[in-house]
Amino acid sequence: MKSPLSLISAGALALALTLAPSALAQSFNVDIGMNLAFFAGIPSDTYGAAAGQPGTWNAFLPSFTAAPLVDLLGQSSTVTLRSDATSTFNVFPGVMTPGDDQRLMEDFHITPNLNQNSTWTFEGLDDGEYDVYTYASDPSLSGLQTVIEVTQSLDPPQQIGAGWPGAHALGQTYSLHRVTVIGGTLELQAGTPGGMLDSGVLNGIQIIGPGGGFTLNYCMANANSTGLAASMGATGSPFVASNDVTLTASRMPQFSFGFFLTSRMRGFVQNPAGSAGNLCLSGAIGRFVGPGQIQNTGTAGAMSLALDLTSLPTPTGFVAAQAGETWDFTAWFRDVSAAGPTSNFADGYEIVFQ
Repeated sequence: MKSPLSLISAGALALALTLAPSALAQSFNVDIGMNLAFFAGIPSDTYGAAAGQPGTWNAFLPSFTAAPLVDLLGQSSTVTLRSDATSTFNVFPGVMTPGDDQRLMEDFHITPNLNQNSTWTFEGLDDGEYDVYTYASDPSLSGLQTVIEVTQSLDPPQQIGAGWPGAHALGQTYSLHRVTVIGGTLELQAGTPGGMLDSGVLNGIQIIGPGGGFTLNYCMANANSTGLAASMGATGSPFVASNDVTLTASRMPQFSFGFFLTSRMRGFVQNPAGSAGNLCLSGAIGRFVGPGQIQNTGTAGAMSLALDLTSLPTPTGFVAAQAGETWDFTAWFRDVSAAGPTSNFADGYEIVFQ
């Protein structure tokens, strides 16, 4: 079985050290809560969660005092984390299968209610662009919602919460923000929507530092007729010379026709051409509609496509991917709504080729 591209980028720490040692030093995994061993403890070093970023997990009991963090290799860093609220909770008895997902999700911080947020502040970071994965879902309460905002990010606040749907999913178990850090400080806020009496939760945070990671899911997809949001992924290698990338899209309606799209630019277009979804691409968009490329999702509600990196589609013809280039992908598929036939999109998926 092929490995996910995200695991190639960070799954083998020796490879990651060769490619981006500075990114390793500025990337962090944080498990928030009491992290008691007889409840769940912290995830193992091999666990990458939604970011596909294995490495040492920091056990962080919410504290007003800035606590130093270790990097993915478990080495001391100058980066600290503090919060302005300290309540925690453990799910007991557990509702998840024992394992790393459970260790991350079944203990968490409880946010204030009635429009009061908790603030989480990383200090001592190098300036640059970071991707922030924030986990905010109570596995035992599918209706509980938490709003996550990264204050310096251009990405909007995101409302999260779906219990435990069986796997991590953007907009359900975690939010994703890209942020440019200036002055070494990164701040995020967690709260509840609309003055809810219930508190929200915060399970953990992963930040990927400048130059870290070769792949990224971004841009929240709308739920389709299955009740889920379609999700992009890939297997293979990010190295152009290997020419070994297979795109995947899942959580789509069964027996629906669709195809993949690509561009060199991210975007966010709501309901293009009357679609029920969000198009996560912009600029010159190419379509994979050649022989055998338009697919049916079948009984699995999924489709995949092996790419030829020497021949990626653009509106003006085919081009070869080059090392150092960033390409973005999504999937379009037919769907149905209460109003009748429509279409929808998966989230965006970005690959930085090496």
